[in-house]
Amino acid sequence: MGILNKIFGKKEDQKDKKVSVSGKKREKIRKKDLKPKAVKAVSTPAKAKEVPLRKIKRKDDNAAAKILLEPIISEKATGIAQYNQYVLRVSRFASKNQIKEAIQDYYGVNVISVRTINIKPKKRIQGKIMGKKKGYKKAVVTVAQGQVIDFSSSKQ
Repeated sequence: MGILNKIFGKKEDQKDKKVSVSGKKREKIRKKDLKPKAVKAVSTPAKAKEVPLRKIKRKDDNAAAKILLEPIISEKATGIAQYNQYVLRVSRFASKNQIKEAIQDYYGVNVISVRTINIKPKKRIQGKIMGKKKGYKKAVVTVAQGQVIDFSSSKQ
């Protein structure tokens, strides 16, 4: 009779409807219906996020060793060395300015620009086991004309 009631505009009483709900659920439903709707209170401001300990401090005694991890020696990296550009693996938390200062202090050259690339972790499968290689940050550093970074005679 639901269709005829809709056509003629009659409303069904909710008490007449049969609901197959266990006793405990029925009590919960009744309690929910009786409770007045509460107004949400103003939430307290969130606590400030803590700075991770791994962040590199700007004025550190051995900051260059923490920032500059190793040079990347590949065919492409040696090819762009003729344009005064060098490729280094750097700390994931180092900024461009920190990388620039570390190279100028460590190698004694004038850095014109620093470009960074975040290398994502790669998936590796060994048998049935699936794992990941670690990701890292790579920096392409352009030095002033006529200056050279010699990785073989570095202080590291």
